[in-house]
Amino acid sequence: MPRLSSQIAISLLSRHMGPIAVSWLTALFSEILQTGNLPKEFKLAKVIAILKPGKSDDQPENYRPIALLSCVYKLLERLILIRIEPYLDAVTPPEQAGFRRGRNCVDQVLALTNHIEGGFQNKMKSTAVFIDLTAAYDTVWTQGLMYKLMSVVPSREVCDLVSNMLNQRQFEVFLGQDKSRKRKLDNGLPQGSVLAPQLFNLYIHDLPSTTAAKFIYADDIALVTQSRDFSTGETILTSDLKVLSKYFE
Repeated sequence: MPRLSSQIAISLLSRHMGPIAVSWLTALFSEILQTGNLPKEFKLAKVIAILKPGKSDDQPENYRPIALLSCVYKLLERLILIRIEPYLDAVTPPEQAGFRRGRNCVDQVLALTNHIEGGFQNKMKSTAVFIDLTAAYDTVWTQGLMYKLMSVVPSREVCDLVSNMLNQRQFEVFLGQDKSRKRKLDNGLPQGSVLAPQLFNLYIHDLPSTTAAKFIYADDIALVTQSRDFSTGETILTSDLKVLSKYFE
């Protein structure tokens, strides 16, 4: 398989590709889908470390990592997503609005607001807890994710290709003019990936049932319960949090 530069700009792909280049890319993607083999350049992420505003530059946690992947690779991901999205969407619970067609964060804010206002009208007190999963993408258990993917996507070839995409990845960090050596990465989902958000939705699609209503946007979860008094609401939320904590162990 030929070497591919990861420096191809998206503008080149979208505006300046002629029929020969389109034919070449089509042949390349067909070979990848048939064999499951990927150019090693596709597995290398360029991570730009950007200092957060007002933070000191001597602490790693004060930097925001921005991962850049090959544009050709991301185009391949888009083609795979077209194939598997109907299967993933079919098992994604309705309370999950993150990265779904026709849904956005504003929808969840409105749904949550309406839910609380409905409680007021019924003279019920709303008690809520908001959960933010720390390093959600980085801590995904890829073997468990692949088990879930193979249980909903009928094409073994596509599943094997996705598994290949997630394994034996590498990244290098750029900070100003400095560059780190390449590091291996086999855990979690790749940042900057087209597939990663949908795969994460699949990973948590089987969240256990809770007494409280769930409002989810990607890795942010709100649990809201309504009762005659706050004490009852706190008891319900405590129980639900134990259930979710066990799931995320």
